Amino acid sequence: MPTIPSFFPWDFSLIPVTIMLWLQFKPTINPFIKAVIYSVLTSFIGEPLFEWIGLYTMLKWNVFYSFLIWIVIYLIAYRISKVKALDPL
Repeated sequence: MPTIPSFFPWDFSLIPVTIMLWLQFKPTINPFIKAVIYSVLTSFIGEPLFEWIGLYTMLKWNVFYSFLIWIVIYLIAYRISKVKALDPL
């Protein structure tokens, strides 16, 4: 009996790294536009690809829900990256 889901490492490695790369790439572009592009790539291409490979199974889920969630996640990460307390780092 597994204690953690098999996709757990992906959540703590792939997602933060891709968001950090997107935040650093073309920083002058509107963050909402980048969030929508990132969300399209992850929800309509990435998730179906992981489902096809067998790493992910959608149960009573629509990719449009993921689309909205990915936008929110990206914008939260963008906001955290712009906090003034992080400037000295």
